[in-house]
Amino acid sequence: MLDTHILPRRGGVPALATLQILLLAAFAAGCAGTPQPAPESTDGQDRTYHILMAEIALQRGENATGVEEYLKAAQAGESVETASQATRTAFDYGYDRVAYEAARRWVELAPEDAEARRYAGRLALRHQRVAEAARHLKEAAAADDAAFRELVTILMEDGHPEDAFAVAERLADAYDDNAYAQATAASAALRTGAAATAIAYARQARDLAPEEPRATLLLARALEADEQTEAALETAAPLADAEDLDLRLDYALFLAGADRPDEARTVVNRVLQDEPGQADAWRATALISLQQGDYDAAWTDFSELLKSGENTHEALFYLGTIAEEREDWLQAMRLYSQVGEGGLQLAAQQRVSVILTRLGQADGALSQLERFARRNPRQALDVRFTEAQLLEAMERYEEALEAYDEILAARPPSLGLLLSRAEVELARGETDAAIEVYREALALRPDSATALNALGYTLADRTDRLKEARKLIEHALEKEPDNGAIIDSMGWVLFRQGEPAEALPYLERAWDMIRDPEVAAHLGETLWALGRREEAREILQQAYDEFPGSEALRDTLQRLMEAAETTAS
Repeated sequence: MLDTHILPRRGGVPALATLQILLLAAFAAGCAGTPQPAPESTDGQDRTYHILMAEIALQRGENATGVEEYLKAAQAGESVETASQATRTAFDYGYDRVAYEAARRWVELAPEDAEARRYAGRLALRHQRVAEAARHLKEAAAADDAAFRELVTILMEDGHPEDAFAVAERLADAYDDNAYAQATAASAALRTGAAATAIAYARQARDLAPEEPRATLLLARALEADEQTEAALETAAPLADAEDLDLRLDYALFLAGADRPDEARTVVNRVLQDEPGQADAWRATALISLQQGDYDAAWTDFSELLKSGENTHEALFYLGTIAEEREDWLQAMRLYSQVGEGGLQLAAQQRVSVILTRLGQADGALSQLERFARRNPRQALDVRFTEAQLLEAMERYEEALEAYDEILAARPPSLGLLLSRAEVELARGETDAAIEVYREALALRPDSATALNALGYTLADRTDRLKEARKLIEHALEKEPDNGAIIDSMGWVLFRQGEPAEALPYLERAWDMIRDPEVAAHLGETLWALGRREEAREILQQAYDEFPGSEALRDTLQRLMEAAETTAS
């Protein structure tokens, strides 16, 4: 993410003395009422009024009002500075809808400003406006190669992977003689899982800049993603002797990702021989150990990294992760709580909430998240998503829906957000409402196997629209034939259509792939329908012993036993 910006403390705001006195008096008194509309005035005075309203609202923690007031300030005049501040503030607080409008205003006022274009491009990307995002980012990239390097970060962090790749392709076509443009497309292709396409773009990047070793490393990563491991290793081999120590460490991490941990450690050890105190080398060896599941070695390495004073918060986070893996809950929470800045801070707080919930302290987890949001208002909206999931687990469904709707009001819809909201509707028994949200998710991402399966399974499980359900699930299975959840859905819709014999192979395969109580319930019921009742009882009892709190298993066992008693009588 871009660096956050400190909210300016403005002094000496232009006249309107009486109005300012009233506004500041209301602020000092902690007035909770809605400010009265600004009196008629010049554009500059309107802008001043809205800026004041914005800062008052943000000081009160009324973030949605604050960013809206900044947008009004940007729209009230011709100030590039105000449009820039409106964009940055809304962006930093996570209000993408407002930030997008403010960025468009900024570009309108300063079309040659590369930073305005970058903000507008990444926000258009988040709104799935691919052509507009490409247009802005193309303008931003026109300055120099450094601008392209920034675009890699944007396209790897923002928007849906398919949208980001679509933008990267347009940039690569527009700058077909620029190695960075081709590398950007290769990186974006890797994010989508399109390894063959990534290889093609990475080769172009290397051909255009044969002296650039990172283009070679990118090609090696693309080859490895395409399961061409030997070719990948051969391509990357010259990097073992790179003069740039950071590049050698990146090469070591590549080796670890290619399941060559011993070779990776050899590279890191050579770096440590050259520079014994190299903190990045400790970081690399720690990550390699963690990736290999060697928690003892990873603990030692991250502890050394922590002592070095470098990458402190990352070291604390991963030490917390190791403690959590060891089920040392108190130590994990202590370590996570010390992660005080950077991109891992929110993730650490989320892990604390998960641990508290696991320990039966869901209310404490919710309070912990609320305190964190008050202390870190720029992350408050991100915290709401975790709060929504926690509220759902606590069966406080109305509050969970309120949280999801708050996020949807501030940001464009995403697949994950819509699917999560639909799950809440299902949990509260509102099948029709859930189906409507699932359809919205599918309209957003028509090729998503997850969305296809979610809608298809819900129709199969809770309605009699079995023909539509089967078509959706078959489409999902075509896209992800080895997905256990989709295989289970296929078996269940076949069972519901009265084809238990055809359903059985799917459900047996799904149970072998994922130990899930609902899959076991489906398999047990199908075996029962086929007259294989002892096998059904065995599967269901085994699963119930493993998942004693499963309502699906309990209901299935009870229903089948009652049916057996009725038949016997």
